[in-house]
Amino acid sequence: MKKEFDFSKTKEHLKTIDKLEDKIEHLLEVKTDYLQTENYWELGVVPFDKKCELEIKKLYELIELRNMNRTNRTSKKQKF
Repeated sequence: MKKEFDFSKTKEHLKTIDKLEDKIEHLLEVKTDYLQTENYWELGVVPFDKKCELEIKKLYELIELRNMNRTNRTSKKQKF
């Protein structure tokens, strides 16, 4: 039985996960599953694993942005 990988369904599922780290973990799991499954890529279509990589990159950037915001808020509080 061929397993179906639908990135739009994956994105919908990510909305149900609160923590960014848990979202990354889920994406790494499904990406690994995808890469371990025999798949035939369509020309002109971004493969599922590449979409996962892009989403993971975005989430890491969001984590970095949140950390920067926390640092900025903390440094502003310390000035007063």
